[in-house]
Amino acid sequence: MAHVSLGFPLAPKLPLCFLVFLLVSCVDARVRRSQATTESLETYGKYYNYEELSHLLHSLSQTYPLITNLSSIGQSVQGRELWVMRITKDPNMDTPGLPKFKYVGNMHGDETVSRQVLVYLIEYLLANYGEEQRVSELVNTTDIYIMPSMNPDGFEKSKEGDCAGNNGGRNNAKDFDLNRSFPDQYAEANFKLEDIPEVIAMMRWIQEKKFVLSANLHGGTVVASYPFDDSASHETRGHYSRAADDALFRYLALVYSSNHPVMKTGHPNCIDIKYETFKDGITNGAEWYDVPGGMQDYNYLYGNCLEITVELSCCKHPKADELPNEWSMNKESLLAYMEQVHIGVRGFVKEAIGGAAITNASIIVDGIQHNLTTGMYGDYYRLLLPGTYNITAMAPGVQVSEGKATKLNFTLAPISETAASATLSPPMTSDAHISSITMSTTESTANKSDSSLDNKNTPPVLPTQLQPVQPQEFRHHNFADMELFLRKYSSEFPAITHLYSVGHSVEDRELYVLVISDNPKVHEHGVFYIPQQHVLSFFLTTLILIYLTFSMVLR
Repeated sequence: MAHVSLGFPLAPKLPLCFLVFLLVSCVDARVRRSQATTESLETYGKYYNYEELSHLLHSLSQTYPLITNLSSIGQSVQGRELWVMRITKDPNMDTPGLPKFKYVGNMHGDETVSRQVLVYLIEYLLANYGEEQRVSELVNTTDIYIMPSMNPDGFEKSKEGDCAGNNGGRNNAKDFDLNRSFPDQYAEANFKLEDIPEVIAMMRWIQEKKFVLSANLHGGTVVASYPFDDSASHETRGHYSRAADDALFRYLALVYSSNHPVMKTGHPNCIDIKYETFKDGITNGAEWYDVPGGMQDYNYLYGNCLEITVELSCCKHPKADELPNEWSMNKESLLAYMEQVHIGVRGFVKEAIGGAAITNASIIVDGIQHNLTTGMYGDYYRLLLPGTYNITAMAPGVQVSEGKATKLNFTLAPISETAASATLSPPMTSDAHISSITMSTTESTANKSDSSLDNKNTPPVLPTQLQPVQPQEFRHHNFADMELFLRKYSSEFPAITHLYSVGHSVEDRELYVLVISDNPKVHEHGVFYIPQQHVLSFFLTTLILIYLTFSMVLR
């Protein structure tokens, strides 16, 4: 984010109890949980067949209608729906500026752990929305799509306890390997469309949605694999096939592996392949073994999306009593990987006159031979590691607006002292609402608008306690934003804060009080700030929230 200088004085260390009484009346209501179901949460004690999975997903969508939308992207060979659960703050509309993320499981029908952990992930996100700050922030800022099973026909054929896949189910009902059936940069595709309806549906979906980040979950060992999956020479093993975003892919794979207790060791210890090891729990796909027609390469080359492939377990279809442990081992990795959709830079490409969105404009990063394109709102999301980048937006029939070149300044720095390419600390995301690249239309030119992303060689990162405090953004906060803000800081500073409600508004919104003190739960003489007693006094609420940021961090 850009450096911002505030005129607020530094907050003194207050000896008194500092109370903030926030009475908010906003048009946007907080997303409220539907009437609580009497059914208990998933016990992780069994696998769901197709009928049970369909029933569960419909039930969850009906229980949480304000943040979910269940749909099918198509059907399998045998007519089973390819269900997708969409989870976001406005699930029935596309929100400009919200990056799209997807998880796809059970592509090979006999690799079943992915199918179950994605069901558990759906339940976890829904049950904890509004309760856990991390989950709420993910859902509010990300357009999440989760497909538990891309190969439901294969799953119905597979057998519990079959670790090697000897009973079948890997391929679809026409006996095609779905992860060898996508268009490939080095191999000719030779399939009939009716043989691979699952792949055709997935390709159409990828092209339509323009996902930013994705992971494809498999089984058979424990490792995170990244593009490319094959090479021009198609050597069986040992040929590193480097993508233009190779460093970024390695970082993304490390995010998943480093949060998995087994994967991060690099020693899966699978019974049949005990000799197999992976440094840091990651591997280049083609270096591991050549896979022409893979889905992760298709996402990257043709779909605007960065995808990795993650192998979750040595046994492809383990006994159901192992599922709780699999969920426990993968939960943090799944969440941490999702959060990476917010690294790098993002913004909008618009016409200078009228501000109309320019769709399918190319976003070009100097030095990285891979371009992305803007979406239907002119929005773009370019995941990047910390550094200095020259970024160009180019589209037919447009040119740079008259005047000086547009310069966008972003600070992209890793949280830790080590460079992000060699560490697991995630890069900071630039401001969510960065200045748009503006271009004026002409009839015949195809020039480009150049922007410089400069962080002055990234100075050494200070320890967290010495970092300069900057407000995240200047904007008005609706009730949901304010609630998320208060929960976030209450959880981050439990020793000096206490958040509670003194009642409800007419429309049943909480009247929150945030206590800031060295003894936050002990009654002392204090100071009250009561903003927005009148509906239009938004400004004071914003100032108070900014002041809270400084007060708590600087104590």
